[in-house]
Amino acid sequence: MKTTIMITATAALCAAVANGAAMCKMPSCKEQAIEQSQFCQRHTCATKGCFSGVKIGGIPNWVEGSTKNAFAIGGADSEMPEKIVWRHCPKHTCGRVLPRLKNPNISAIIRNKTQDEVLEILACGQERLFKGKFCLRHSCGVSNCASAVLEEWAEKFKKDSEITPRTDDLTTREFCSRHLATKGNEKYKREGLTKETCSENYERKLAEKEAKLAEQKAKQEALKAKQEELKAKKAAAAAAQ
Repeated sequence: MKTTIMITATAALCAAVANGAAMCKMPSCKEQAIEQSQFCQRHTCATKGCFSGVKIGGIPNWVEGSTKNAFAIGGADSEMPEKIVWRHCPKHTCGRVLPRLKNPNISAIIRNKTQDEVLEILACGQERLFKGKFCLRHSCGVSNCASAVLEEWAEKFKKDSEITPRTDDLTTREFCSRHLATKGNEKYKREGLTKETCSENYERKLAEKEAKLAEQKAKQEALKAKQEELKAKKAAAAAAQ
């Protein structure tokens, strides 16, 4: 069965090369690159107008936890993911990372998880704001603040390091640590363009450009029509003489 799969994959690769189709440049990927990109659909940045490769990184050492607890946590058949694969390139992906927790059982939160689940647990699959380093959910709620929201592990982990953590044990706040202490009118909540993502910014500017071109075209057509009208009047006046 394994030999058959390898032959099929090789045949598909040869067919793609014969047809002049470029292959995805992401290591170990056998898919065809999409138009305007050097990568396949999955490995091309999901941000509008961007065709760079997605961000890929390894699992942090501290998340792997204590090796002596590995099988006790997930059982003999448990699997540990090898990498994190984002949906956006380094320039456009949310910069959020899971807060570090010193716990020998920390690897339990990602064992036997899918690639997409691991991404959301250890990082974030969303696109960052156009004016910021984090997505809307992970950006401080104050409009002009570039910091991330405060995420905290439950208090019980400070007292007992042997407890096996779960994602439910992590609390995500609305503001960064500095602005959580701020009260009243000093908190200018995000609205309008302060919530704009990189894709939304691209689409807005593209729409503005198209609207401007349409306006220029309409003015040119109006001017041309006026010139034709004047020309027709002059012709009619000359004929009347």
